[in-house]
Amino acid sequence: MVWVIFVVGAVLSWGAYGALLYQGQTQLGNPLKALLCVGVAYFLIGVIIPVASLSAQGELARFDRAGLLTATIAGYNLVSRVLEALQIDHG
Repeated sequence: MVWVIFVVGAVLSWGAYGALLYQGQTQLGNPLKALLCVGVAYFLIGVIIPVASLSAQGELARFDRAGLLTATIAGYNLVSRVLEALQIDHG
């Protein structure tokens, strides 16, 4: 039953994310400016920190092909959802 706590946390997190992103879009006057800010944050959290951590552990060179493909598809799915939320045509 502990999983319910994680579900509630996810709902609250995504709800806050959506509200804050909308507020940022409104304050910046352009959804693309808000998306750029989100991209910078994701780059720091999703690229710089893992590269530094994996490098320190000596694990930066070893990637499983299937895992790499699955994780990349998951990332594309997330980006697509953000673009849909911003109502940006991404092809």
